[in-house]
Amino acid sequence: MRVTAVTVSIPERHERLEIAGASLRAQTYGSVPWLVRVEQPDVFGVAHVARQRNALLKSVETEWIAVLDDDDTFDPNYLEVMAQHFDEADVVYSYCRGYQHAFGPFDPERLQTENYIDGEACIRTEALRAVGGYPVSDIVEDWQLWKIMVAAGCRFVCVPEVLRTHGRAERNITN
Repeated sequence: MRVTAVTVSIPERHERLEIAGASLRAQTYGSVPWLVRVEQPDVFGVAHVARQRNALLKSVETEWIAVLDDDDTFDPNYLEVMAQHFDEADVVYSYCRGYQHAFGPFDPERLQTENYIDGEACIRTEALRAVGGYPVSDIVEDWQLWKIMVAAGCRFVCVPEVLRTHGRAERNITN
């Protein structure tokens, strides 16, 4: 397998986590290892999520990671479609139902002022490690990561299809 899914969760979201896991098990791509970190944070925020994702990254042994938030789901063909672009990119992202940001083709200038790429993307493991993983700060961890990866020369591909659903948990890990 070329992909490992990674998910950060909190104890009270076990039902949402099961739904996310079911979407992963339903992938037409085939069986995918799933690394999950369930931990009650001392302080909710993006820095917590970044630290937890970086901890999971240490255990990844595949060429790619697929970020799956615990309150979101992948369509059954998500990984199959994303994998079609793995040879041409370091980050592959798609459109998402229920996500408030406007998507669009990759535009590094737009990315400097607008976080239009959702954090759930497929990321080449080697590229993520080369930039030091997720930045740990109080600023949106995925947006900061994308800007760092652009500066490092990483290649991004947008799959202009809706392939995921953004859920709405009562309590968000980042706030």
